[in-house]
Amino acid sequence: MVKVQQLSIFILIILFIGCSAGTVDYDNSPALREDDRENIPKPKGNNEDQLWDIIDNYFFYEIAKPLDFGWTARKIGFKLGLSGRKEADNLNSLDDSPNSTWFTHRHGIKRLSQEELIRGPNNTNGPDTSGTITIIKGKFEGGSLGFIVVDSRGDKYVLKFDGPGWHEMASAAEVITTKFFHAAGYNVPENHIFYFNPSQLTIDPKVTVPTPDAKKRSMTREDLKSILSDQPRNKDGKIRALASKWLSGVPLGPFDFHGRRKDDLNDGVEHENRRELRGLRVLSSWLGDTDRRMANTLDMYITDKNDNSYVKHYLIDMGSTLGSNWGRPHPPKYGNEYAVDIANIGKAFLMLGAYEDPWDDVDSVHYTSVGWIESEMFDPEGWVAVYPNAASENMTYRDAYWGAKIVMSFTDEDIKNIVKTGKISDPEAEKYLTRILIERRDKIVSHWFSKVNPLDGFKVNLDSTGNHIFSFRDLALDAGVVGSTGNRYKVAVRNVKENSITNYELRGNTYFLLPHISGEKNQIQNFEIELSTQRDSNWGSDKTVKVYVAYRSNINSFEVVAIRRDS
Repeated sequence: MVKVQQLSIFILIILFIGCSAGTVDYDNSPALREDDRENIPKPKGNNEDQLWDIIDNYFFYEIAKPLDFGWTARKIGFKLGLSGRKEADNLNSLDDSPNSTWFTHRHGIKRLSQEELIRGPNNTNGPDTSGTITIIKGKFEGGSLGFIVVDSRGDKYVLKFDGPGWHEMASAAEVITTKFFHAAGYNVPENHIFYFNPSQLTIDPKVTVPTPDAKKRSMTREDLKSILSDQPRNKDGKIRALASKWLSGVPLGPFDFHGRRKDDLNDGVEHENRRELRGLRVLSSWLGDTDRRMANTLDMYITDKNDNSYVKHYLIDMGSTLGSNWGRPHPPKYGNEYAVDIANIGKAFLMLGAYEDPWDDVDSVHYTSVGWIESEMFDPEGWVAVYPNAASENMTYRDAYWGAKIVMSFTDEDIKNIVKTGKISDPEAEKYLTRILIERRDKIVSHWFSKVNPLDGFKVNLDSTGNHIFSFRDLALDAGVVGSTGNRYKVAVRNVKENSITNYELRGNTYFLLPHISGEKNQIQNFEIELSTQRDSNWGSDKTVKVYVAYRSNINSFEVVAIRRDS
């Protein structure tokens, strides 16, 4: 009995440590950039192994979880209602991930123009067609065939082709998803829809193709003709391809979604505990990015303009998104269960095969250029990729809220214009995909905003009479999740130095005067502001959010220095 009590106390200690929020630093501004660009020696590269990646995710990762006592303790605490999941480790005081070699805040913080959204990461218009394009290597692994080519400018690209019978589907998905991920803040390659005449291609003598006996021989024009034989031509006789520009720097192979890269001296946070990798699950669910795993990532060793060399982390290969599985549509189970889902296998076994998934008989492939993607059955919280992903599984409600805010930042017009960059020739298919993404966005926002108090955008401004006005945004109201009436906000403002509390009840308003600053003008004044929300509807939670502001005498104004959000 004593041992059981000791174990219970030990578990509670671990849970308490994992949930500790820490003290508020009123003297310093929040960290907006992670210090991970220090000059380091080139790490040792690792090769992509598709088979090992699958085995690692399905077998070794699943076995390792229950053997990790910290994971087991938190799991028990979560089941008993004693604790939530461990929060991310790379958060600043504003409950956000600072800009880093992994992620740079863009559209979710400061809106990009339509031109910027459409351009995305692109610095070129794709391969230069004014001269010869040379094939320097064949691409025969992965989900699609293609080539590595060099254009007349010397730029290197990977050319990939749509599957037979599914013209435009994968190439459109790759370009569209790349633009969304870039606007969100992730590092992605340039991806272009590229039309070319096969006569423009030349073959480097060193290029080989695999033979049936597992050997290689030199590639010929006949091989090229055979590979391109299933590709349709447009009215100008040109073939459509996806052209992905080679990333600058030295490739080091993929990064894992758990653990750290030990030879990267800047990699100080376990990947499963990074906010931007956890929150990626929300964006992936929106875009149907079901194959987001280690094999579809890439680390590059780059040298910046300051001559610092370090690792930059990329998401690549977006051809298995938006209902596409590169050569064909992905099956309806993708996004609803793992490819090998033990829980569903158990259900089927216990019910002697009588159990049927709700998506078994659903056919949502309405257009060959879009693939299988729908919004009616889409479940934001139940959505999973094809393979278990440690970062996704560790996602908390605060991580999900972070991701949902980014998804919310894309307006109907943003979505419509980004979808157009996929150059889908059927206007009805283009409209369908746009509508589905809008509907999935709205589901995501409604669901995840209900798990926390979605008050945000906190700031303090001076009005014309010198008063300090504290204001905030109700993102549920902004998103149209709740009506414009019946929203009330209870506010408790504590003067930290004087320990005095001023209470407000706001009916519809999202601003109020900070209490008068007593004493000298340059006297240090800090406030702790707790906000809770009440609504006439039953939507949402009863969670609170605390905002901490510090007075800066040099500017006669306040700065938001910390946010603590219940979840």
